[in-house]
Parts: sequence; structure tokens; C-alpha cells
Amino acid sequence: MAELAAAEGFPTPTMLLGPDATSDAVNGTLAKQATRLVAGDLLLVTYSGHGSFRPDYGGDDEDGFDETFVLYDRQLLDDELWLAWSKFEQGVRILFVCDSCHSGTVARRVAVEAALDRVAEPPVDVAAPPARRGRVRRLPPEARRRDFEARRGVYGAVARRTPSPDDVDVTATVLLFAACQDDEEAIEDEDGGVFTKALIGAWKTVSIRNYGELFDAIVDRVSGQSPNYLTLGREDPAFEQQRPFTS
Repeated sequence: MAELAAAEGFPTPTMLLGPDATSDAVNGTLAKQATRLVAGDLLLVTYSGHGSFRPDYGGDDEDGFDETFVLYDRQLLDDELWLAWSKFEQGVRILFVCDSCHSGTVARRVAVEAALDRVAEPPVDVAAPPARRGRVRRLPPEARRRDFEARRGVYGAVARRTPSPDDVDVTATVLLFAACQDDEEAIEDEDGGVFTKALIGAWKTVSIRNYGELFDAIVDRVSGQSPNYLTLGREDPAFEQQRPFTS
């Protein structure tokens, strides 16, 4: 994705890999960009790694779970991403490409609650026939339980400092390209994520005029998971009709 961005004229990207990919680094980098960008600017945000979930005790998330990114120090809640998007001014366009499990609505607003006295399983069976699967980009159930047990206080603090969803308004426009639905797992093979490879392959080989066409070309190249296309914040039909990766 960094090579694709460079080829399309984006400046040198901020790369957060391994120990550098902490919650503070991600939140801080997004906050810094929010102070720099103005209406008409385009921000490309990509994530490739494990995705997970935690119970939504507030009841505002239809599937009963908050989706998360598994970063180096802790999981980053989708609520935190919604707060990050709210700091961008109206007219800023954000393309968010997410190659991880349970990523279908990871960019959207849901409730944050402090209760962490239990960790539930996903709302549906996410297993798929082995013949259709490689490795999956999910946090194994036992690791997920250990994480919430070890960081109960950390996640409680995150919940307390995250504003209520009703108090957070996003006036920028966020377009999410997600590798799969919230109840699915993202597949990878020896060359990397299936979704990312499909995106890059489509971009290199197909004449793409807008984001809808790019998404359709990705879907045609992916099996075993169902990518998601989601818009958030202020409606901007012109953004969706632009040639992808251009301002």
C-alpha cells in the first residue's frame, strides 16, 4: 500500500510497524493529520494486521460487539477511531483501507462501556470450510481473554475518557474499504492479505474510474470472505465518484 500511495503522488507515509504500532502512535498520528488537513484534502489510512472484538455492554452496536485493531500495546476500539475522525474538519476526505478480521464496520461510531467482567464469543459462527482458508487475521480466543484480563484497567480508562457517541459528530467524509464483514475473518497466504492483494491487483490491471468500480473489482478477486464498502460522516457523493487515490 505504501508503494501504491507513492506511485499516486502521496507524500512519504508514516509507517507504524511492530513495536511502533502502539495506540498512542496511531491516535497521535491521526490527531496530527487532523491539525494539518483542510477541506478538499485526502488522507489515506491503511491497516493490515489482526482484528478482534469486545463486548458492547451499552447496547448501541447491533451485533453486540465493538470491533478492534490489535496493536502492539493493546486493542484500539472502533469508538476511538470515530473520535479520531471527528477531529478532521468538514470537507476533508479520508480513505480507510482495512485488511483485518471483523473489520466490516470498524470505523463507525458505537458505544463504549467500562464493563469488562466477561468476554463473549462472536455473535455468529465465523468458521469457513478449511479448503477455502489460509491463515486468518484474528486474535485467537485464548489470547483475547488473556488480553482483557491483563488490561482490564487500561480498557476501563479508555472507556472513561472516550466521549459518549451522542456527543461526537464527524463532519469529514470517511470511506471504508474493509476486508470482510464484522462476523467474518480475513484470510492471508504466504504473500500477504488476500484483500490487499486483490486491491493492488485490481488497481494495476483494471481501468478504474471511481471507488465503486474499484470495490467491485476487488470483490471479483476475493473468495472466502465478503469485503465491505461503508461511508461515514458527512455525505460527499463527489468523493465516491472521483478516481481513487486522487485529490
